[in-house]
Amino acid sequence: MAPILANVLPESLRFVLSGSLGSAIFWLLNEAIIAVNPYEFQPITVAFFLSYLISIWMQHALHATLVYGWGEIGYIKGLIATYGAYSFALIASVPINAGLVHTLSFTVFQAWLGTLILTGCFNYFIIGLVMKKKDKRASKKE
Repeated sequence: MAPILANVLPESLRFVLSGSLGSAIFWLLNEAIIAVNPYEFQPITVAFFLSYLISIWMQHALHATLVYGWGEIGYIKGLIATYGAYSFALIASVPINAGLVHTLSFTVFQAWLGTLILTGCFNYFIIGLVMKKKDKRASKKE
């Protein structure tokens, strides 16, 4: 099935839309888990970790629906690619965010947004590369 809005918006804008929706879901999950989290040790970090794990799965569904389509993408391969890229982005976000705050003196919001934009660009290219490689193999078989 072709991605929703494929005839209206270019892939990069659909990725931004998908990523924005995914970020909103991540934030809502984080807030909900914080509200009900029974762990006393590092409750905010536990909530962040759990909400991040869940939101990547949802982000994959959003990317498949809005950006790449469901028919051309193998579900498991796409899910693994999404978890791989987003996990790398999570690790990379720490030094990026620290650099924005401590070197460039960004505010908390500016650093959050800057980190989100930089890791989002990385995710767009890595996930797109994996998905397009899959598309090329599928088209060669036809």
